[in-house]
Amino acid sequence: MRSIYFNQNVCPECSGFLVTTEYNIVCVACGLEVSRIISDPTYCIESENRQGNYYTFPGARAYLADGLGTDIDRYKTNRFRDFRGRILSEKKQNKFKRLRIIHQRVGRFGERERNFHALCLINRISALLNLPKNVRNRAGYYYKKISKIIRKNDKEKKRRRNSVKIAAFCILAAVKEDPKIIPIRLVEILRCFKKAGYNIKGSDLTELRLYPEITKIIKIKARKSEDYIDRIIDSTLASKKVQNQVEKKKIDTLEYKQALLSVCKKILEKTPAQKRGGRDPYIMAAAAVYAADKYISKIHQAGAILTQRLLAEITDVAEYSIREHYLKVLKAHVYKK
Repeated sequence: MRSIYFNQNVCPECSGFLVTTEYNIVCVACGLEVSRIISDPTYCIESENRQGNYYTFPGARAYLADGLGTDIDRYKTNRFRDFRGRILSEKKQNKFKRLRIIHQRVGRFGERERNFHALCLINRISALLNLPKNVRNRAGYYYKKISKIIRKNDKEKKRRRNSVKIAAFCILAAVKEDPKIIPIRLVEILRCFKKAGYNIKGSDLTELRLYPEITKIIKIKARKSEDYIDRIIDSTLASKKVQNQVEKKKIDTLEYKQALLSVCKKILEKTPAQKRGGRDPYIMAAAAVYAADKYISKIHQAGAILTQRLLAEITDVAEYSIREHYLKVLKAHVYKK
C-alpha cells in the first residue's frame, strides 16, 4: 500500500507525522485515525452532458460470490435518471435495463450457491467459536441432511426457509451432541452470527426442532449445570478483580479453585431436578459458584470474594437472575446446619 508523508499536517493528539493511505489518514506515532478517505468505486455512470462522473450508491451486497457490489435502481423506477434528476437518453435507458436484469439474475442464489454459502458460513462461525474439526464437519453433515428435508416441506407449503437459520441450527446441534467439548451457549452462537452480519433469533431455531423428520436425525440433549462449572470457575479466576481480592486475603489460587469445584458439585448434587424446575443450567451454575464462595467464606470466617455484580459481569448473566436462583434454590444449602 502506498503512503505519502505530509510534514505540514500533524496529529492533534501527539503532534506526530500523518500518513495518508488509500483509505484513511493515520498518525505514525500513536496510530490515531484522523480521518477516512472515501475512494471512488470501480464502476461509474458517465454523463454525456457534463464533464465528470456520477457514481453509483454502494450497497450492502458483500456476501455475494459475484456481482457488482452495488444496487442498480433500488427504487425500481421506469425511467433512469442521473444524479440531478434528468432523464437519460434512450440508448442509456436500454443499457441500464440490461445491466439491471443481469445484476438481479446474479443476485439470486440457486440451490448450489445457497448450499455453498451456508457451508462457508459454518466454517466461519466454527472458527469464531474455536470449535474442533469434528464438530464443524458434523455441522456440515447435518446441513446437507436437514436442508433437503426442509426444502421438500417448503415446496409443499410454497415458502422458502432461510439457509442461514438452518446453518445456525446445525452448529447448535453439533455442539450439543459432543459431550467432550466445552459447552457453548445459544446466545454465543447468535452473537457470532451477528458479527458475521446476520441477525437470528432463538425462536427461529426452536421452530426447526419441531420438524418430526429432523427429530429422527438429530436428538439435541440439554446440558446440565455441572457441565458449565469448570468454564465459569476458570473465567472467574482469570478476572483481575478476583485475582486482586484473592491476593488481599492471602489465599492460594489453586486451593481456592479446588474448594470452589468441590463445593459446587456438592451443592448441585443436593439440588434435585424438581427444584431446578426447568431453569437455565448456565445461570444455575453461575449461582452455584456464588453459593460455593458464600459457603467457603462462612467456614473460614472470612469475607466473601465474589459479589453478585462481579459474577454477573464475568459470566454475562443478569445480576437479578443470579440473585433469584441463589435465594430460591441454593441458599438453603449454604446456611444448612
